[in-house]
Amino acid sequence: LHHNCGMVCACSTCHLYVDKGEEHLPELTDKEEDFIDRARNPKLNSRLGCQCVLEEGTGTVEVTLPDQSLIHGD
Repeated sequence: LHHNCGMVCACSTCHLYVDKGEEHLPELTDKEEDFIDRARNPKLNSRLGCQCVLEEGTGTVEVTLPDQSLIHGD
């Protein structure tokens, strides 16, 4: 997952949609919400991937990556 800021919640390039398992993620912070507002096509289930770090054994999370978050290689 692409991220310009080095995973410190300072951009929105790792924007994603949480489809299932949101209860296993850390709570959304005001800072994260501010950057989600700057992402393309934010939705109620939007999160920043860099802030969705799971602790071992906490559960399963399913996400969808918006097209602008995908990196296409050669």
